[in-house]
Amino acid sequence: MYDKTYRIHFTAISDRTAAVKHNLLTQTRQKVTEYYRREEPNAFGADGILNVRVSYDGTWAKRGHTSKIRAGAVIEIMTGFVTDFHAMSLYCQLCASVGEHLRQQNKTSYEEWRESHRTSSRCTCNYQGSSGGMEVCGALTIWNRSMDRGMRYTTFVGDGDSKTFSALVAAKPYEIVTAEKEESVNHVSKRLNTALRNLVSTMGKQNITLEATKKAAYLR
Repeated sequence: MYDKTYRIHFTAISDRTAAVKHNLLTQTRQKVTEYYRREEPNAFGADGILNVRVSYDGTWAKRGHTSKIRAGAVIEIMTGFVTDFHAMSLYCQLCASVGEHLRQQNKTSYEEWRESHRTSSRCTCNYQGSSGGMEVCGALTIWNRSMDRGMRYTTFVGDGDSKTFSALVAAKPYEIVTAEKEESVNHVSKRLNTALRNLVSTMGKQNITLEATKKAAYLR
């Protein structure tokens, strides 16, 4: 595919995707707002901003902390609706294909294109740093723009990893209101389950059988 053709198709798909994202998130935020107006009207602050409780987590393009692409999302815990998400990337296909082609042909033209491309919304490389820092970066981006979307994420339901929450507390996205942290029951139970399995394994290596293990074996 020619570079020009690729750019035309990429732009069309990108514009359409952005429109779909905007419409969907607008609808979900409206649904969340309607729920709070009906069920928890006191959740609205004096400034009209809605204070909501959300869970934040992310997903990688591939497992491990070497992925070049990650997305973080906030989910309102009462309705289960995603109210915002942010995708981060260390890679841009246009930079790798079109940019590289221009660089080989004319370095001056490439530098001009690169500067224009990097400052436009077409460049998908929107993150600089390690892959492990993407989760924190995504959370800060979402929290910092939440009030522009009519919401204030005042309760953070996390997975036990304190790095993201600590970064939010330090950043102070809301001048007066401070976010609070709550532990996810699912993550707490998962960590407890893992600890118990490790204990059974350790005791087994020492030829020690726990009483609960004996009963579990008997019930089988």
